[in-house]
Amino acid sequence: MRYKVFVSHSTRDMKLVTSIRDDLKKAGMIVYLAEEHLQPGKNLPQKIIDNIKSSDCMVVLLTYMGTRSQFVNQEIGAARIIKKPIIPMVERKIEKKIGGLLAGLEYILFDKANPKQAISKVASYVSDLKLRLESEIQKREEMFTMITAVAFLVLLGIILYFAFRKK
Repeated sequence: MRYKVFVSHSTRDMKLVTSIRDDLKKAGMIVYLAEEHLQPGKNLPQKIIDNIKSSDCMVVLLTYMGTRSQFVNQEIGAARIIKKPIIPMVERKIEKKIGGLLAGLEYILFDKANPKQAISKVASYVSDLKLRLESEIQKREEMFTMITAVAFLVLLGIILYFAFRKK
């Protein structure tokens, strides 16, 4: 099953974003970074909204630069409205500045000098979300199969009833 992750970030954090992207891809995810999907002439806000909608979850990289980015804040707001799962990865130095649309959400802390452990946690958590979604889809498919079988048996019963009833 494809599982698409939208990564919200400041363009000034690309080295860290690249590490996140690489770990998520190793875990089998499709990763959306706006910089890697240029479409000259396309309406940028609509493109971002469309990709948040088509993603299964959002990873937010919140660094000092991320807190200053209007795009990051707007992307978080869009994901909240659309009710996408949000996984915040928050730089230790700005932990106390979390508020607004991330208020109340649990997050993964990281040290910018050594982010590897936090990036691994993000990839692991996203993998768990994917597994939960796959399980939910499988349950729905099983329920649909069961309902279809019951409906078929009821219909067959009705047909047999009318075919063999005494006239």
